[in-house]
Order: sequence, then C-alpha cells, then structure tokens
Amino acid sequence: MSKYQDSYRVFCAEQTDLSVFAQPWWLDAVCGETGWEVQLWQTDNQIQAALPYRKVKKWGLTRFEMPPLTPFFPLMVVNRQPRDMHQRLSLQKKGIEALLSGLPSCHAHELRMSPETEYVLPFYWHGYALQTRYTFRIFPNENHVPSAQARKNIRKAEELGIGIEELESTEALLQIVQAPFERKKIKSPYSNEVLRRAIDEIKSRGAGFLVQAKDKEGRVVSAAACVSDSQACYLILGSSTEEGRRQNSEYLLYDACIKKAQSMGLIFDFEGSMLEGIEARNRAFNARPVAYTSVQRFGPRYSFLLGLKGLLGRG
Repeated sequence: MSKYQDSYRVFCAEQTDLSVFAQPWWLDAVCGETGWEVQLWQTDNQIQAALPYRKVKKWGLTRFEMPPLTPFFPLMVVNRQPRDMHQRLSLQKKGIEALLSGLPSCHAHELRMSPETEYVLPFYWHGYALQTRYTFRIFPNENHVPSAQARKNIRKAEELGIGIEELESTEALLQIVQAPFERKKIKSPYSNEVLRRAIDEIKSRGAGFLVQAKDKEGRVVSAAACVSDSQACYLILGSSTEEGRRQNSEYLLYDACIKKAQSMGLIFDFEGSMLEGIEARNRAFNARPVAYTSVQRFGPRYSFLLGLKGLLGRG
C-alpha cells in the first residue's frame, strides 16, 4: 500500500460525486489493494488534488498505466473550484505541476482523462504527448431513438425470441467476454480474477447492473456489465457468442442497458472504442461522440524497446 492510500481513502469517503473510476474500492477490485498507488497534492493538511495510477514492471522498466476496465480518470479531485476562470485554471495548473513533480521516477506514464477534465495543457509543458480519443454517450435529457438499421436489428432479435434479464451467472459472462480472444488466439487484456472482483463489487455495492440475453432455447448468447456513479453508467463489458451475433442479440441487450441508464437519470457511456467496427455500432444507437484526452510520456529506454518490439513484430 502506498503512503498516501489511507489519506486518499478517508478523503474519498467524504465525497458525494466522485467518479467511480477514482474510487478506492474500484481500484482495489481491478488492481488489488497493493496494485495501485496515488499521488496527492496537499496544502494545510488538506487534499487539494489526487492522481491514482497503476505501477507495473515491463521489460525491466517501471511504467505507470491505467488500471484494467478503467477507460479514464478525472484529471484530479480538487477540493475547491473557484468560479472565476482565471483562478480555476491557475489552481488546476498548480495542481497538475504539484502532482507530476511529486510522482516517483518512471520510464513511462500513460493516463487517460475523462471528458469532464477541463485543462490538460500543463501536461504538454511537462513533456507529455496529448492525443484526442472518443467515447460515445447518450444523455438522459435527449429523446433517444436508435437508427433505422439498429431498430431493425432489435426487432429481429425480438422476433427470434431473444429475452433480456438480470445476469444469472458471472461465469457465463466471463466465458462470453473471453471467447473472442481465445478464438483469435490473442491474450485477453484482463484476467478472470480481475473480472470476478469487479463484478462482485458492482453487485455487492449496487453500483451498476449486469444483464444477459437468452435465446428461445434458454442459452445465454450475450451479456453485459455496467458500472455507475452519480453522473453516468459505463458499459465496461459486453459481448456475444457467434450465434448471438447472428441473432443481433447485442443490439437488444444494449438497448435495454440504455433504457435502464435513462430510467436512472444517468448518461449512458459506451466506453467508446477507437475501432471502426465498434464505432459503427455505437453510432447506430445515435450516441454522441465525446472527446477526451490521453497523455503519454515515454523515456528514451522505453521508447527504444517499444520501437525494437515493433521492428521484431514486423519481421
């Protein structure tokens, strides 16, 4: 456990609108209690800003990276936010500089910041590369109507007898989520242990919902897990079997998830992918593209090994 974790846990317990991805219980679930650390900026014994991160060793080098199943963080938690723009940005600049200067040394640092993050320019001045990425969101105050093609896919699933219900088995979800990686013979980005811990926390805390789609024979053909906070509901896991894809069960499943989020008065966030095929599906639900920023800084040794790996891969 890092030296700041205890203070951070106390601080988070006092917050009412903290992003779920910055919550200590979430970080414990996806990283393990000793698998994450946090850098704090404190003045007068009060936390003004915080930056959680996952510390890993790769190629013998230290890397700070995003935890599994975590699309982005708020840039920091600031205990006071002036309304005046100049004062607010000055405070954020000071906070970013304090956090970065206090971080332990590392060979690489990668961080994705939530769309709500207001100011990232100080990262650039500290040698970070900035990249714009996109997620897709459906807002609760909008009259959500899927595209004509999506509605056709939803009707097809309904006509084939696909039904949506609460997830019965965590193992069924894991099997469906991991199957595409096994089929393509590539390593999954998350282990079953991490998935189980995250799902168990969502269930025990009522911090989201888990749903499945069954065909008329009673087989689970699609499943999804959503985690939520006071602002949004995030689709962190979702997949289908081959038969489920042929039956368009995912469209019916995600439509149900969207309606559930709207009934809770929350944004539905597809936790967007930069992959063209997934973007097409998200767009079919008339979700709105929303930009967020990824920042990266690679030291020379890490950059060299990254380039070497790329050359060997092409060979």
